[in-house]
Amino acid sequence: MTPGQPVKSADRTLEVLEALAASPTRRSLVELSRALDIPKSSLHGILHTMARRGWVETDPTGTRFGLGVRALEVGAAYLDADDAVGLVSGVLDDLSRQFGEATHLGRLDGPDVVYLAKRESVHRLRLYSAIGRKLPAHATALGKALLARHPDPDDQLRWPLPG
Repeated sequence: MTPGQPVKSADRTLEVLEALAASPTRRSLVELSRALDIPKSSLHGILHTMARRGWVETDPTGTRFGLGVRALEVGAAYLDADDAVGLVSGVLDDLSRQFGEATHLGRLDGPDVVYLAKRESVHRLRLYSAIGRKLPAHATALGKALLARHPDPDDQLRWPLPG
């Protein structure tokens, strides 16, 4: 294996995880095969290996696939290990209490902002956000603030941001 060249099976497995994470509903083998351009026979083996390990779950018919509880465990472990989340927890609490509004901690991931922590607003009408969700940075207040403070403003121009 040459440096920088992906391992095909690992690359495909991660593509499956990312596709399932991006989908609001469970997906069939055929849907995933077409979307990812992975032969059904290869994809079948990948999905069943991932299901045995808890990364993927199926519906009662066994024909539609979604993320499994193992994905949540790994995501939670990431948050537990992230020093920033623990350091700003009290600040998020204080800001939310002081202003009565939702507060968020996030970071840039390419052109997107990923939410790492949040505190809810006291108001009935609330912004929907979820820890672990990604949204285009240009479309959120948090994302705009992060982009404004980005150390290399020219780097922002290389990202595929809409006009």
